[in-house]
Amino acid sequence: MSEAATVCKYHPNAAATGSCVQCEAVICDVCTAFGIDGVICTKCKARAWKAKRNRRYAMLGVALVGLGFLSPTIYRSASKKLTDIRDGAPAIYKGKLAPLAEALDKEPCDRRKIVDFCDELLAEGEPQYCLVRADRFFAQCGDYVRLR
Repeated sequence: MSEAATVCKYHPNAAATGSCVQCEAVICDVCTAFGIDGVICTKCKARAWKAKRNRRYAMLGVALVGLGFLSPTIYRSASKKLTDIRDGAPAIYKGKLAPLAEALDKEPCDRRKIVDFCDELLAEGEPQYCLVRADRFFAQCGDYVRLR
């Protein structure tokens, strides 16, 4: 072996003790790092860490873009639930209440459905929420004597 082969690539005054399995550079004990494949130089180890970090940033970017696409749906769902909580909506819709509530969300000025909805609320023992939904109906759609 020649003298050049026994000297570390990065430290010319240090004796080489092995070689990197990735770049095959001759390295000393100071430059030695351990990876999955075996002994690697610190430069290859740093490159591996940078690649791993870049993959994590890429995955974070993909996740943020996905969240950006889903955010309108999440916002609509959360704001609907918050409106019901703020209005004092019953925690559990029973029987005919759930389909009627969904129908009223789609068509808020349907007079027959709001009357049916309030009748069901009164039957379930929720007169307070019936008044809240009736006030919301009056504000959006105008007065309706049957509902009063």
